[in-house]
Amino acid sequence: MKDIVIYGAGGLGKEMVCLIEQINQDKRQWNLLGFVDDSSLKKSWFGLPILGDGDFFKVNNSINVVVAIGHPAIKRQIAERISQCKFPTLIHPSSRLMSKNIELASGTVLTAGTVLTCDIKLGCFVMVNLNTTIGHDTEIGDYSSIMCGVNIAGGVRIGECSFVGSGTNIINQVQIGNNVKIGAGAVVIRNIEDNKTAVGVPAQTK
Repeated sequence: MKDIVIYGAGGLGKEMVCLIEQINQDKRQWNLLGFVDDSSLKKSWFGLPILGDGDFFKVNNSINVVVAIGHPAIKRQIAERISQCKFPTLIHPSSRLMSKNIELASGTVLTAGTVLTCDIKLGCFVMVNLNTTIGHDTEIGDYSSIMCGVNIAGGVRIGECSFVGSGTNIINQVQIGNNVKIGAGAVVIRNIEDNKTAVGVPAQTK
């Protein structure tokens, strides 16, 4: 088995523990050592040790890491700071990849119940959270986070460092820019420019 650590001792970090454990139940792959966290004063979290802050990687500079941070900009900062490490793609055993024409870059995480159809491309460090569906010919840029229960139709483009809130629905062919924030439960029926926030049904930008 390969050693792995989780960067981020928070709620998402707990979920990454569960993900890794369930991957190992299906096929033993990972020896989870614990957490790295820059702000925690605790010695342990969710039954595992906190190994230190980011300085941990000055010595352990080739270890496998999953970045358990939902905020895209912070996730990017961390990934760039420890770029010498290895960032595996983690896929929950219940995820359904319905074709071979799906590209998943390093650091991408697919959690339980996610469904990806065909001709889909996810960039580095994209997180797709519980029970999200992604339709054909969709692309999602580096560091973006897709929260629980999102439905993304075919031909959608989502740029880098964008955040899509839980329960969002995005219709076919919509183009979403970089650094966009979409509020929970939004229905996106038109394009969204870079650096915008969109909320509501239908989603309106501000």
